[in-house]
Amino acid sequence: TAQLLEQNRRKVQLRAQELQEYRKQFSEVETLYRKALQESWETGSLDGALQAAVRTARGLGFARQAGQWEGRVRQLKEVLAELKQILVEMERHWIGERYAEVQERCEALETVLRRGRQTLNERALALPAAAIDLYDAHARRNLTSPEAVRSAAKEKEQNLILWQRWAKRFEELQASIGASEQKFTEYTEATPPCRSKAREELSNLVRYLQNWGRHLEEKSLPPAPLSNEANRYGRMIEEANLRERIVEQIANRQQQLAEIDQLIDQLDRPLAQLRAFMSGDVKMGQRPNQETFRRRAEAIRQVDACHPELLSLIERFERLARVKY
Repeated sequence: TAQLLEQNRRKVQLRAQELQEYRKQFSEVETLYRKALQESWETGSLDGALQAAVRTARGLGFARQAGQWEGRVRQLKEVLAELKQILVEMERHWIGERYAEVQERCEALETVLRRGRQTLNERALALPAAAIDLYDAHARRNLTSPEAVRSAAKEKEQNLILWQRWAKRFEELQASIGASEQKFTEYTEATPPCRSKAREELSNLVRYLQNWGRHLEEKSLPPAPLSNEANRYGRMIEEANLRERIVEQIANRQQQLAEIDQLIDQLDRPLAQLRAFMSGDVKMGQRPNQETFRRRAEAIRQVDACHPELLSLIERFERLARVKY
């Protein structure tokens, strides 16, 4: 009897020790769970402690309690994995200057945090202090909260939109200048030259250059760039002394315009003579008169083949003479 009592006492003592170890292990699991939940979002130590505690619990016949803890930790890891992925994507979009996506990831982070608290039934689920650390090179500051990141991303997105619009207008003006220059060259290099249309196109070109120059003035520029892409647009102004070159081009084109005006003005007298020749009693059906008209008109054409008055006189000649010029 004494021996049985001793055996029972030892069994009770061993059971008490095992229960004490069980409570100790799951107390450590609880501590590590809380730490992962709101301080570190790391579950490596928690996994190790849980495995040891689960073995002890099952050895003591507490399989249901062990299963409950395994389920809690599994859910926690799933929530944390989704949150970590959002942070990875947020940082990638920040580096890539995709600010709309950064703002979307900030909103997703808050959504998943709210849903995670409901899923885990844990209001303590929170963003660790060092979870976010994005550097804003243009503001020279670190962003460590979703609110700060979202605010900076919104400001940068709006700034970039302004610079993109400015750059689009810059390129439109540049394209207009290029097209106008091409047309002007075609008119002046034609044989014979078409100086009236060249003058019209040159006037357009000067206007485009002036608009381009105004577009580059400080008062026309968006606020200071807040991203590398916006800064790249801003550097377009400084490349090759663009402002100075535009001023020089305007002066050169205006000089060309004055020279063309002078050449066209010199046609006033021969045009008046040709107009007077056709206004008299000259019969355009007669070959000598046709040859006279052609000779005088051709002299004008060699200077400006598309002068509006000359074209009008040629049209009248063809109607009266009933022949092609």
